[in-house]
Amino acid sequence: MATKAERLPSGSYRSRAEYKDIHGTRRFKSFTVAPIAGDWRAAAKKAEMLARQFELQHPADTLSVLQAVQRYVANRSSVCSPSTLRAYQSIIKTHLAPFEFVQCCDISSSDIQSFINRLSAAHSPKTTRNVSALLLGALAESFPDRRFAVSLPRKRAVERHIPQTEDVQLLLRESSGELRLLIALAAMATLRLGEACGLRVEDVDPQTSTIHVRGSLVHTPDGVWLWKDHPKTASSVRSIPVSPELVSELVASQATSGLIFSKNPHAYGLQFIRLRSRLGLKCRFHDLRHYSASVMELLGIPSAYQQSRGGWSSDAVLKSTYQHAFSKEAERFAAQTNRFMSSSFGDLVRGTNVAH
Repeated sequence: MATKAERLPSGSYRSRAEYKDIHGTRRFKSFTVAPIAGDWRAAAKKAEMLARQFELQHPADTLSVLQAVQRYVANRSSVCSPSTLRAYQSIIKTHLAPFEFVQCCDISSSDIQSFINRLSAAHSPKTTRNVSALLLGALAESFPDRRFAVSLPRKRAVERHIPQTEDVQLLLRESSGELRLLIALAAMATLRLGEACGLRVEDVDPQTSTIHVRGSLVHTPDGVWLWKDHPKTASSVRSIPVSPELVSELVASQATSGLIFSKNPHAYGLQFIRLRSRLGLKCRFHDLRHYSASVMELLGIPSAYQQSRGGWSSDAVLKSTYQHAFSKEAERFAAQTNRFMSSSFGDLVRGTNVAH
């Protein structure tokens, strides 16, 4: 791949192209351009363009497609979230092994389309699109001047099973301990499972009945669960006024590690699946967040406050319009939401009227 243009002591800019000679030896060819009228950006850009053109004319790069993907992921290891890196590694291991011995210079749009067709026949459109995005992104990085024309499967509408109020009441009634508290956090306060598992004692303020979401428990590519000091998105960092009984239960629960919960999201997720299966429900744990949003919509809570409470991303116009109104209206909206939550789930969160 052509190198980024660098400034030489002479003031010119140089980019190098990589190729192999007739003996298979790896070589580099330099392209140097002097700035005209002091326009160094144009000189650097031209040097890089000449190097890329040379590589296209001499497609002897021994980089395999799989190596290109691995390099693409490695280049993003410090900026991608642990869950994203883990997903990339899973894709490489599960789907991209056939490209280990395919050279980047030999692959064509037809080859990629055939791969996508086979992948689509055995996997969902979402999986196919995720794998294709990684593959095409890696090829675009290694060969920015090449364009691959492929067709991807249509997105399939996801059937969601948003629980009803009586479903949430049933889940709380039939659960206990930390799992019941996690269900309450998702349904009453919109927390994601990783955010809830990442709650620390100092994140709960009993004086103001507020939960501060400042981090998340994430699964690293090395298979270790770590506390990360920022949740999924920037908008996920938030303070959520909640009902007093929920705060009191959180204060009473504390793991030895300084976190409120003792297990990781995967372990609790399995517990929830067993519970919902036993109760004949189809909702995912994450659907409890959607339930909370539905309640706020039913109560007439403005969407701007809904997004603030749940940490959902919004467009720039919505943020700029409503960000100053949050502080004035949040207390009234929080009280309205928490009154409903308390009347529906307060006794169950405290563990009273629970049949086992």
